[in-house]
Amino acid sequence: MRKRPTDRPRRIGVVTTSFPRWPGDPAGAFVLGLAAALSRRGHEVEVVVPEPRERPAWGDCEPWLRGIRVRAVPYARPRRLQALFFGAGVPDNLARSPALAALAPLAVAALGAAVRWRAPSWDAVVSEWLIPSGLAVAALGARRPAHLAIAHSADVHLLGRLPFGGAIAARLADRAERIGCVADALRAELARILGPERAGRRTEKLVVMPMGIDPEALAPAREREAVRAELGIEGFSVLLLGRLVPIKGADLLIDAVGPGTRTTILVAGDGPARSGLERRARERGVPALFLGTVDERRRAELLAACDAVAVPSRVLENGRHEGLPLVVLEAMWAGAPVVASDSGGIREIVRDGETGLLVPANDAAALARALERLRGDPGLRARLAAAGREAASTRTWEALVPAFEEALRLTRTHSTI
Repeated sequence: MRKRPTDRPRRIGVVTTSFPRWPGDPAGAFVLGLAAALSRRGHEVEVVVPEPRERPAWGDCEPWLRGIRVRAVPYARPRRLQALFFGAGVPDNLARSPALAALAPLAVAALGAAVRWRAPSWDAVVSEWLIPSGLAVAALGARRPAHLAIAHSADVHLLGRLPFGGAIAARLADRAERIGCVADALRAELARILGPERAGRRTEKLVVMPMGIDPEALAPAREREAVRAELGIEGFSVLLLGRLVPIKGADLLIDAVGPGTRTTILVAGDGPARSGLERRARERGVPALFLGTVDERRRAELLAACDAVAVPSRVLENGRHEGLPLVVLEAMWAGAPVVASDSGGIREIVRDGETGLLVPANDAAALARALERLRGDPGLRARLAAAGREAASTRTWEALVPAFEEALRLTRTHSTI
């Protein structure tokens, strides 16, 4: 029998394939957000994550980790070979270097061994991404701690493409208290993968567990005009935040803005597509500032300085799409009107014409019309910004974390909120 919830601090493991390597690193930032929120509630949190090829700042005394312990799991030597995770993300890393697939069995085995070693000390465990993290915890069998498996988008898409995806989904559901999907669209997709024969009570375990935002991290340290003056922005500006990989649709934004529109694009992020995007902007005569990866402080300043945030997420040819990019919520909280693709779970928070503007995915012309509409109507921008901030207020970590505790069969302990 499982332990009944108590009021003592609980030890929670977080198994993930992505986690910030240093302050401001965007890799798996939402995993740090959840871990920090649980830590603020009085729980002891330990993160188990594949070791990156770079040397991360994961010492136990690092202030930015807020008391969270990180256990790095090596899976290849020399260390520079560990390129399966981080960077552009597993799907894009594999697309660029298919040979990395040879590392997958080693990485999965190493992660599983680390989970078996650490799990006896945990009261509960959160796995981020069903494959491989969820499977690593499921392999513990009946001796596992209370388990909440978080489903994002790439992992659900992979399950849908695997020959035995339905059977794997059923196993995960049987070995977890809940499978938390970051958007309802993903929950419905996972239910379809399970199929009617395997559904039964398993579908009751599929719940919506969105990721959250940290309002304090989104408070800009400088005034909007000071940041705009530093960047040389005079007219309408659109910000794109995220990894520069095909699914993010930065090329669609460049095509949508075009030359002569008196609009400046701010691109905050890095990735394998950056050089091609810079060339595309130059060839089309589009004013675009490529700012590289930005830390929390700079992120907050850019959100305050821009006039709109674009989230032109693609639906790829293989059907892969994003779940619910956190930049949508961050922009809404910061008071920046959002123009986003109607893909994945975005429409669950962006209601067209109310909390933002939605456009069909992969449609640069529709994106151009929406941006022009915003550029020419300051009143609309203000209305969308106000409604968006109200909607985002329900998605802070402090508002969401009690649901995670409930799914893990924990009670609120020693809150410092």
